[in-house]
Amino acid sequence: MSELEQLIKTTNELESFIKTTRNSLELKRALAVQNTVVKGRPWDDVAQELGVCRTFICKWRSRYKKHGVEGLRLGYQGSKSYLSAEEKQEIISWLHEQEHWSVNALRDEIDLRYDVVYKSKQSYYALMHQAKLSWKKTQKRNSRHDPELVETKRNEIENKVLQERSGILIKKTLFFFVDECHLLWGDALGYVWGPRSERIELPISNERERQTYYGALNLLTGYAFTFPAEAGNGEETVGFLKHLRQRFQGRRIVLAWDGASYHRSDLVKSYLTGLNDDRSEEQRLIHCIKFAPNAPEQNPMEDVWLAAKNYVRKHWYEIETFEQVKEYFKTYVDCMRFQSEKLNWYGRLQLI
Repeated sequence: MSELEQLIKTTNELESFIKTTRNSLELKRALAVQNTVVKGRPWDDVAQELGVCRTFICKWRSRYKKHGVEGLRLGYQGSKSYLSAEEKQEIISWLHEQEHWSVNALRDEIDLRYDVVYKSKQSYYALMHQAKLSWKKTQKRNSRHDPELVETKRNEIENKVLQERSGILIKKTLFFFVDECHLLWGDALGYVWGPRSERIELPISNERERQTYYGALNLLTGYAFTFPAEAGNGEETVGFLKHLRQRFQGRRIVLAWDGASYHRSDLVKSYLTGLNDDRSEEQRLIHCIKFAPNAPEQNPMEDVWLAAKNYVRKHWYEIETFEQVKEYFKTYVDCMRFQSEKLNWYGRLQLI
């Protein structure tokens, strides 16, 4: 058979196989062979397109050369049906070395190394479980998050706490972590136990009905309090700062908060400038420190909000109106003493 005739034969049988196979793994093998043998495409391009490695392409080119399209099938002669104990341990070690995991990648690796393809995905799930991996939901992370800046800010706040230590201990100076929360009626919805055949329903007329709260968590005592507001803006922020001054008359206030635009608004700047006049940093009536941007997890007040929302969800069966949602939420925040580990990040252990 001439070279041209062989190429035509290869082309036809691969095209026929690709059209008829119903298995995604067999299809991937055939495409790897077709694109590199028949079409002559670069291996790296094909590997990236199919999500495989060059070794995968090399293996199935060789298998096709020896056995034809039958060698591309899952049950080709000579394949094993299971892994030995030693091979399982090797695969588990391989899983520990990876940064990202998927059943497809695991299947390809086992197939490539040991010529084993399990009929059931449960076998791959079992290997994932043995490697102490579990199926979980991905979490969002701001791409502009800067761990080094977060650490720098953390040290800056801790140093400020140490500078103010004597005043904090005698409660002449109060150190607060400040944040805002937009409570929705829909926040009362959550996971609860109930009969499998029944829906658990909470009567809600407007899931988006909301209430904004400013909150402050005291570093020394672990107690927090809320300040209801119409919205998060410059005017309401000034109102919150005035509330702090009125509530804690005669004491200096140091607060750490994020860089929200309304925290930096002209209204807030004007109020703080007029309040502090020409006082030095150590004498300011209200001194503000900003957290690192794009990292809300550094603020302990975030944990308070989460705990309060969870409390509301646990008492869903007692709630009939949004007024009750607000009552449960605010009462929890204002009455509980919080032991967030994050408070210790900022030198609390050196105060008590």
